[in-house]
Amino acid sequence: MVVKFFSNSWYCVGDSVQGASHKRNKINRQDEIGIPRAYATFPLVVSVADGHGGKDYFRSDKGAKIAVDTATEVCQQFFSAIHIQQYNPKNNKDYRESLRREIVRVWRQKVFEHINVLQPYDDEELERVCQKQKSNLATTAIKNRPGAPSNDPELIPYGSTLLSVVINEYCIAYLQIGDGDMYCINRDGKISRPISKDPNLIGNETTSLCSAEAWSDLEIKIVPIDEQSPPPMMIMLSSDGYANSYPDDAAFEKVVCDYFEKIYSYKDGVIDGIALIGQNLPHWLDEASEGGSGDDISLVLVGNVDYLK
Repeated sequence: MVVKFFSNSWYCVGDSVQGASHKRNKINRQDEIGIPRAYATFPLVVSVADGHGGKDYFRSDKGAKIAVDTATEVCQQFFSAIHIQQYNPKNNKDYRESLRREIVRVWRQKVFEHINVLQPYDDEELERVCQKQKSNLATTAIKNRPGAPSNDPELIPYGSTLLSVVINEYCIAYLQIGDGDMYCINRDGKISRPISKDPNLIGNETTSLCSAEAWSDLEIKIVPIDEQSPPPMMIMLSSDGYANSYPDDAAFEKVVCDYFEKIYSYKDGVIDGIALIGQNLPHWLDEASEGGSGDDISLVLVGNVDYLK
C-alpha cells in the first residue's frame, strides 16, 4: 500500500496485490504500479502495468516493471521539455506522436538491455523464443494486424499493457495500451473514461507493448488545464483484474464512485479519508480478487486536495 502527498497539493493512493488464483498456483504477481516519490513536483507520472502472464509471457512481470519505469522516465523528460518550450494545445497531435514512439522505443531498449545484460535467456527459454520466431506469429492472446506479426519474438515474453497519467500545471495526459480501466470524476460528479474503451479487446485479447506496431496502438489524450477546463477531482487507474471481478461496467463504475465518496465525504476530512483508503486498500483488493476474477489487481487513485475541500 502506498499513500503519497506531493508538494503541489496532489495526492496518490495505490497498491498492487497478487491474484487469488496466482497465490494458489504459486504464480508471481504480473502487475506493477508506478507512483512518484513523496513531495515530488510536476510533472507527476502515475502508472499501472499488467504483464500478460502464461507460458508465452514468462517474463511479463519484468515487462510490466520496465513499462512503469519507462513511462516515468520518458514522460517526466518529455513534459519537462514542453514546459520549458511553452505548452501549446495546438501541438497536441505532434506531442502525441512523439510521445508514443518514444515510450515504445525506450521500453524495447530496456527489454533488450535486460535480456542481453541483466538476465540472458537460458537454453530452455531460448528454445521457446526460437519456436516463436519460427512460427513468426504472435500468440493468439495478442491482437496483431493482419500481415503484421511481431518482428521481435525476443520481446514477447515481456509482453505488458500500460496505463499512465501525467499531471502538469498546464495539462493532463492520459496514456493507454491494452486492457485495464481509467476513469475521471469531475467537479459536477460526472464519471467518464478519458480514453474510450477499445471495442476490439474481447475476452483475453489485448494490444501490447510487445506487438509489432505498439506505437500505433498506444492511445494518448492530452487535455489542457485552465479556468474553463479544471482538472478532474479524482482519476483512477486499474488493471483488468479489478473490473473483471464485477458483472458489468455499471457495477464497476459504482466502485469508482465509492472511492470518491470515501475521500470526499469522510467525516474527519479529506486527508483522513485518503489515509483510510490507504489502510484498507490491500484487503479490499484481495477480497475483490478472491470473490471475482482471481487475477492480480492493481489500483492507483490520484487527485488534488485543494479541489476536494
